[in-house]
Amino acid sequence: MNNILKKKAFIYFAKHGKIYSLISYVISFILNFKIHLKKKKLFGNYIKQKKIKKSLSDIINELNEKGYYKSSLENLNLSNKILDVSKKLVNNNGQKTNKSFFENLYEFDKEDEITNFALQENLLNIISGYLKTCPTINSIQFISSNSNNENYYSSMNWHLDSHHKKLIKIIFLPFDLTIENGPTHFLDKITTQKIIKKDNYFSAPNYFTDDEFKNIYPNYENQISKLIGKKGDFLIIDTSKCFHMGSRNAKNRYQMFFTYTPVLTFDLKSNKNLKKYDKLNSKIEKFLLT
Repeated sequence: MNNILKKKAFIYFAKHGKIYSLISYVISFILNFKIHLKKKKLFGNYIKQKKIKKSLSDIINELNEKGYYKSSLENLNLSNKILDVSKKLVNNNGQKTNKSFFENLYEFDKEDEITNFALQENLLNIISGYLKTCPTINSIQFISSNSNNENYYSSMNWHLDSHHKKLIKIIFLPFDLTIENGPTHFLDKITTQKIIKKDNYFSAPNYFTDDEFKNIYPNYENQISKLIGKKGDFLIIDTSKCFHMGSRNAKNRYQMFFTYTPVLTFDLKSNKNLKKYDKLNSKIEKFLLT
């Protein structure tokens, strides 16, 4: 009984728990109400004026059902210029992150082939269609994960990105990636919901070990998907709906992350980069206007 009470207390009263998140969301709503309405209106007008291709609508439906969609540059008819830029980024000096086991090799300071990738029409149609609003670019990173033999901790364990109700993360492979590179592991939305339904503790803002998952859902390993593929492959995933983890790698790993979110948030700090990407987000608004 004490253990159950501790879990309940953690879910509701921990930092980033349900009460903290609700208060943050109310504050976010007050601060960003006008921007939120503007972006919803932009999306609504865009949908009325333009019909999204059936192939893209099918992807949006799959995202709603499973929480993720695997694709490639060729499959979505996207520019491959990002691959040439990626090769050069490997030699960049890394920026510090809040994780000791990876660093960010990309620093946004102007528009380039990386940002051009993020603004392509097919991607914006999918993302806005899924989020049901004009999306904002929240983060762009080129992550280098160091090989490690450490005990798993932090994002090397299972977690949800619960700072938004919905979000889209594109995890792009600039190089071929195998199981030895420690690919991102993830569970689909349906399996994630089953785990939380079995024990609501897993909705808490926390990192969960393999053993914790096994104790509550013994067959979860059969449901794990891995982002293994060739350069140019990528994953479109709502990491607020799908449990995921990564960086358990025997070899160095390179992945590019593009995060798109609504402006309303459960964690006010998660919007700290919106000003940084203001010009890109203005371009997204103009895209929905045309």
